[in-house]
Amino acid sequence: EKLSNAESGEIIRLIMTARILTAPELPIFEKYPGYTFWGVIRDLNTGWRIFIHQLPNGTFVMLSFYKKQKGKAPKHEIEKAEARAKEVAKLHRYR
Repeated sequence: EKLSNAESGEIIRLIMTARILTAPELPIFEKYPGYTFWGVIRDLNTGWRIFIHQLPNGTFVMLSFYKKQKGKAPKHEIEKAEARAKEVAKLHRYR
């Protein structure tokens, strides 16, 4: 599914907002303990969620994103982020 220019702009603004923060904390960041990936960057106004993974050097990698509709994160979105985080971790180990 292709994003509109407005949706792309919303995601870019969310990433830029997260980049200027000195520490990952609520309400922008939400940690997901027990998973390989670190957690999500959240936009409480637009509903966008970006799953992220932190590399050993401190760099964050965007794994996937979705627009929240209601309730908790959909299971398939969490599973997709987890699978991608494991791929990234595996690739990073072989550098």
